[in-house]
Amino acid sequence: MFARTTSLNRALKDLRQHLLTGRPREVHGVTHADLTAANQELDESFGLQPHPSEVSQQADSQPLPPVTPPIAEASTAGASLRLTHVDDKGQASMVDVSNVLSNALAQPSAMGHGGIRAPLPATRTVKAATARSATASCRVMLGQAAFSLVVDNARQSAKGNVLGTAQLAGIMAAKQTSALIPLCHNIPLSKVGVEFELDPSRHAVHISAQALTVSNTGVEMEALTAASVAALTVYDMCKAVSKDIEITALRLEAKSGGRSGSFRRTVGMDTVNE
Repeated sequence: MFARTTSLNRALKDLRQHLLTGRPREVHGVTHADLTAANQELDESFGLQPHPSEVSQQADSQPLPPVTPPIAEASTAGASLRLTHVDDKGQASMVDVSNVLSNALAQPSAMGHGGIRAPLPATRTVKAATARSATASCRVMLGQAAFSLVVDNARQSAKGNVLGTAQLAGIMAAKQTSALIPLCHNIPLSKVGVEFELDPSRHAVHISAQALTVSNTGVEMEALTAASVAALTVYDMCKAVSKDIEITALRLEAKSGGRSGSFRRTVGMDTVNE
């Protein structure tokens, strides 16, 4: 086999010279039988190569492997639909309102060593302070006896003017919201207002509280705190007259400003996002 292979190599060399120069050369010492025998030995050693038509038929007869769809990147469109005061481990966490991580959500990760994606360094952008407002309300169901005393300016109440005291309590409570609610921020309040409306048909007091600020976070909690503490104060000053007093319907009525935009509750308990 070695001798035949040597002869075959010499024949291939002569053939290459013929192709390069265009001049035929005599292939010395190599017969057609030698070439046939060498080809047979090569086929036995390395296997026969299929004809191109056979390859095409085999490819057509074999089913294609299933295509695995690419894994989609997590969308940030619904990022707001989460508990912002809870971290990835389910623990309570205070929101950073002064800065916002941008690269962590906006940019894909870079390809690191070994094909592992490495997170890009996060850049922090300042969250601008803007004008914000919020209005909250609640209702105190007093009952006929206690309601009559409140209407008469609470002259028979041992603690003085009910609504005036409740108004001051609501304003003071709004300024202490961050001390009452663990994860609330201590923000500068431009104004806090508490108003009352007497409802003789229900023997109830409707309370409305509004909070204003220029800050980088909203004042919904301040408005809700003002309304709830004002209601609790009314309860405290009237509880000696009736034990059936009920505080109900504490809710956010409207807000403006901030990334989430404006909100307004309609009369029919529906909500409108603007």
